[in-house]
Amino acid sequence: MRHLLGIDIGSYSSKGVLLDETGTIRAMAQRKHDMRVPEPGLAEHDALQDWWEGFRTLSMQLIVDSGINPAAIAAIGCSGIGPCALPVTEAGEPLRPAILYGVDTRAEAEIEELNVELGAPALLARTGNTLTTQSVGPKVRWLAKQEPDTFSKTARIVGCPTFIVHRLTGQWVVDHYGASCYTPFYDLAAKGWHRETIERICPVEWLPEIACDGDCRPCEH
Repeated sequence: MRHLLGIDIGSYSSKGVLLDETGTIRAMAQRKHDMRVPEPGLAEHDALQDWWEGFRTLSMQLIVDSGINPAAIAAIGCSGIGPCALPVTEAGEPLRPAILYGVDTRAEAEIEELNVELGAPALLARTGNTLTTQSVGPKVRWLAKQEPDTFSKTARIVGCPTFIVHRLTGQWVVDHYGASCYTPFYDLAAKGWHRETIERICPVEWLPEIACDGDCRPCEH
């Protein structure tokens, strides 16, 4: 019988479940981790310890607890806190702790700066979102201004699920929902990256490939 394994990486813990193809739960597990707050307004995760080690440890525990043969796992799903900004090398090694979602407010000045530079109404029309502390783009702009040495070494900016998938497959990919959280980089109408906007903040090549369902067309802006 085939089995499905799923891991969700959250703010303070990761949770996993292993099911068989009838939907029967064979095992469940949870692993706690820390949210690092180096100073007020900053919130970070250690991507290797909190994300990858959590994924690896929970996967092993689910297999052991269920007693199944790992070869019976037909598919693995990973969801994670979003949207985060983790700069990594081309090999996928983190260059600093991951900057977390809206709870991290370090880029408030960059939010205002980009609203003026790009036009708040235009951004809302194109992305379906306003720029907030939840947005990835302002945090990448903050990185360029506040940590230029790290910025100069960066080859990719990724979130949690993309980081895990790369560790599993060697591919830098994100689904459309995940990509839409990379505000203001995603174009809703084109279902792809908006090159002109991205290039104001970082190289387009830093973003993962958007995984298509067969019906979408990549943005060519």
